[in-house]
Amino acid sequence: MFEVCLELVCHALGEAAMNEVACILQHPIIRSANSRQKVPVLQSGRTVDEMPPAVKQAMSIFSENVESPVGIRDVARMAGISPRQLERSFRTATGLSPGEYYRRQRLKAARQMVRHSWDSISDIAHAVGYASSSTLTLHYRKFYGITPVQDRKQTFRPDTREPVGITAVP
Repeated sequence: MFEVCLELVCHALGEAAMNEVACILQHPIIRSANSRQKVPVLQSGRTVDEMPPAVKQAMSIFSENVESPVGIRDVARMAGISPRQLERSFRTATGLSPGEYYRRQRLKAARQMVRHSWDSISDIAHAVGYASSSTLTLHYRKFYGITPVQDRKQTFRPDTREPVGITAVP
């Protein structure tokens, strides 16, 4: 039933919204009734809606291609601008190069899987477009300061598969 609901959300609001809902509903910490969803603000202080059209299109292409990496030249072509124009526009709008932004999106997707699934690190690496778990681990450690395995151990109790902060009902 959960998957059917997610498919309905995806159809109505898109894949990004579906992923957000899945993460919220599967998250080990339940939000209180008065907590509000925050609108993501990028490093530049802008929201995605405030981005130039080519940058917004590139962001969309990146989010649609997490598992099968796409080249910056291809993204620029799909957005209708040169790779150099994409680089400048992207950096101005987000504070990051397109490549760095894309890597971060893939790492965020990997972190969701590390924290909310029991898939192997190798399977997670492939699911977010890395050829090997060692490359994912290298980038993950550089970005988050810990390895995926360490992150998973901090998220779950070592003796059970229960999230930290949630106690089992006898």
